[in-house]
Amino acid sequence: MSTVLIYDDFDDSNRQENYKELQKFKEEVLDTQKSAKKRKFLKDLILGFLSFTLLANNFIQCAVLTPVTQNSNKLSPETTVFYITKDLALLLASPFVGAVIDHMGSDTPFLSGSVVMFLSTAMLACGKKPVFFLFARVFHGFATACIETSAMSTIANIFTTTIARTKGFGILLEIASFGFYSETSILIDFLLATLDQTVFLVLAFVPFANGIIVFLISSRLKMEEAKEFQITKPTPVPIWKLFIDPYIMLCSVALMVANIPLVFFMRTMNLYETSEYLHMEGFKADSAWFLLFSHLLGITFVILVTAKYSSYRWLMALIGLTLEGVSCFGVPFIESCEVLEIIACGIAFGCGMVRATILPTLACIMEIRHGPVFGSVYAIANAFYSVAFVISPLITYINLPSIGSKYTPPITMVIAIGFEGSANKLGIGIVKDGEVLSNCRRTYITPPGEGFLPKETAIHHRENVLKVLREAIDKSGVKVDDIDVVCYTKGPGMGAPLATVAIVARTVAQIWNKPLLGVNHCIGHIEMGRLITGAKNPTVLYVSGGNTQVIAYSKKRYRIFGETIDIAVGNCLDRFARIIKLSNDPSPGYNIEQLAKKGEKFVQLPYCVKGMDVSFSGILSYIEERIEALLKEGYTEADLCYSLQETVFAMLVETTERALAHCESSEVLIVGGVGCNERLQQMMNQMCIERGAKLFATDERFCIDNGVMIAQAGAEMFNSGTKMKWEDCFITQRFRTDEVETTWRDD
Repeated sequence: MSTVLIYDDFDDSNRQENYKELQKFKEEVLDTQKSAKKRKFLKDLILGFLSFTLLANNFIQCAVLTPVTQNSNKLSPETTVFYITKDLALLLASPFVGAVIDHMGSDTPFLSGSVVMFLSTAMLACGKKPVFFLFARVFHGFATACIETSAMSTIANIFTTTIARTKGFGILLEIASFGFYSETSILIDFLLATLDQTVFLVLAFVPFANGIIVFLISSRLKMEEAKEFQITKPTPVPIWKLFIDPYIMLCSVALMVANIPLVFFMRTMNLYETSEYLHMEGFKADSAWFLLFSHLLGITFVILVTAKYSSYRWLMALIGLTLEGVSCFGVPFIESCEVLEIIACGIAFGCGMVRATILPTLACIMEIRHGPVFGSVYAIANAFYSVAFVISPLITYINLPSIGSKYTPPITMVIAIGFEGSANKLGIGIVKDGEVLSNCRRTYITPPGEGFLPKETAIHHRENVLKVLREAIDKSGVKVDDIDVVCYTKGPGMGAPLATVAIVARTVAQIWNKPLLGVNHCIGHIEMGRLITGAKNPTVLYVSGGNTQVIAYSKKRYRIFGETIDIAVGNCLDRFARIIKLSNDPSPGYNIEQLAKKGEKFVQLPYCVKGMDVSFSGILSYIEERIEALLKEGYTEADLCYSLQETVFAMLVETTERALAHCESSEVLIVGGVGCNERLQQMMNQMCIERGAKLFATDERFCIDNGVMIAQAGAEMFNSGTKMKWEDCFITQRFRTDEVETTWRDD
């Protein structure tokens, strides 16, 4: 009643003025709502572009790192340095980046980091020398410090409530996780197979473009907020004050501790990828998705709980750390794929909970204790986060056996079958953990004065390979199901014989459902020689019908110190045997050796040593042109065999001695078919005695081409985690010794 009376007292002019004010108020409310919606839209856009920038950044890091460690079960010192270079740079740069953000905002540092990321990736894509990779990794670290610290500071600034910040950080972490976990995904392997310089640069352009877009949107958002609110710039807090804040340190240490087991697990993931580890065929294809979805579930769980019970953030962080700790205790007891998957899920889920809890909590701590400046606090968090990436590769370098895992390399009792057919010897052998179970062989022998041609040799191998295979299996006493890996000679050698035996090996591997490995012929000789003789780290003389090389091991490869510049020494001897019509049974080299023992007079022949290399074609031409005259002068064929042996063997001893001195080695190992020549062994042994070294050599069972040497080298590769795709299991006539990375040697 009173309301009506009051209303009646208003005159028309008052009612009209009141109506206008009401309409104005409604318009202001609508404008405020529109402005709020616009700001929310801009904030969501910023969050999206920040998230996809971190996704691209993480993906680039994984694309860089994956080729470095593929086919390796243990990080080498060089790989470890490559891993930690970027994270050390991030660790050192983060405090400076945080201070810059506190003083000038996060937009410019974020854009600067995006530009540096693009330029450093361009350097990585276009550079050819190792120094480019090192500098690119350093710049990647600086760029990551700028991008990640700026992104976290931006989210803390634009979202002002605990629930909104938790959701914002959750979305950022979830999207960025797709890039982080691609390191263990078959997706990264697929893309790496197609990445060239252009594609890599396009990939790097994504964070660069996002950086520009975020900069522009952030500028627009600041303009919108300036219209509505009076914004005062907060006073930056010195970073040293934050370092002594116990709450900030507790959160930062929690982040570091949560990330160490996850990063360590990812760095050692390739231990479980191949079939020899816990029989986990195809584990890599699933492992990334198990880790990713577990991590996403952990983050989502925190977002949902925080929306209702925001005061329980500390409890959720504690639960996440506890879950990780319990999961880590199960690592030494991994016995099956299922157990491994449970442990992986526990670690990833717990880490997701800790990350999603700690990051928004740091913003709340800053607002309550120091003020709304977030650059330095997230720089500290990022620095502690990067410590996990520095520590984990160093721990991985120790390798898992030293911390108690029962199911990690070296794996013993591997049974490997090897197929050899690079020349006129067809060999199949089976080895079990360094024990020769069978070593069966057939030799294609031609009439005196003739060599062996690829076509006829391939026919011989094709006609005998199944007989030799049956013989090797019967003599070994093993069943087909017991064989772990099929190995074959990938090269070098004669094309047709190589292809014939490789086809059989590929067929057998598919029928038996076994992994297949292509072995370098020379590496097979060396590893068999090391196994039989017990030589540790010898200077190797590899002499055969197709190869002559002086070799020493260094930094994961057998390095060639000297070699023939034309024909091999074995080829020289074989062709001379044809000239004098010696029998090819059992081999022309053996018959030359026996005839040389009867020689009494030495013929002066050309001596062709050129630095560390040797040449035999001139010697052969010289003796071929003068053989009739020499025979008329009273020299016998035995004298010529004796003279040829003494000359070419002296050349080999000289170059081997020079390599022995350079490498400061105390061992010499002779391998290859010519290596079973007793006169060569005598001459080499005399040199070793004079230099205080020891000679190692084998007899014709293992010097001459055989299948068991391929099995032994293949077993070493298999044990070290090496695997080959079917499309890579081809043959090549030219396959140099130093092309192979010896992943099984750590010295």
